[in-house]
Amino acid sequence: MELQDALNFTNADLEANQIGKLSPTQREALKNRRLRSWQMLRNLASAIILMVIGAVLFSGITSIFLGTTALILTVMGFAEYLVGYRTYAVDLQSPHIETIQGILYYMQRRESVMGIENHPVGISVGGEKFLLVEDQVRAFEEGEIYALHIAPATHTLLSAERIYLDEKPKRDVIITYDELPPKAYQQKS
Repeated sequence: MELQDALNFTNADLEANQIGKLSPTQREALKNRRLRSWQMLRNLASAIILMVIGAVLFSGITSIFLGTTALILTVMGFAEYLVGYRTYAVDLQSPHIETIQGILYYMQRRESVMGIENHPVGISVGGEKFLLVEDQVRAFEEGEIYALHIAPATHTLLSAERIYLDEKPKRDVIITYDELPPKAYQQKS
């Protein structure tokens, strides 16, 4: 339950993710993010048009400033389209989500204010990295096996579950977890 609260997902979300689908709630959240991205693109386009008009109407340093700002906003808009709006659209159109399973390791950030302290800033599972806030990271147990359910294009962490290996498998399976943590994430004892 602590993991669900930290990552903000429900049992219904997890059940949908376990069969490779988005839940209706997750689908709505991705639609809202795509809508916010679209609104940002519209606002950027409006600002660019106004700045181009201003650059044409004014002269001298004002024209150069407005033209340069319009160019910068155009680059920002292009990046927002590629990284934001388009990837949310891909996630919504994709028939399946992805699941990554493996041993979880914390990603640490070192601070040296009156000494050295490590702060977890994310998790790594199966070579995939996710930046999270510290409370979310602490909801996971380092060194344990987890399945992370993610949206394929945006790499959004939708839900997660700890995997317990029973002493007697219910069916004949071979499970291997032989990955080693990357050296950057290994903690020295």
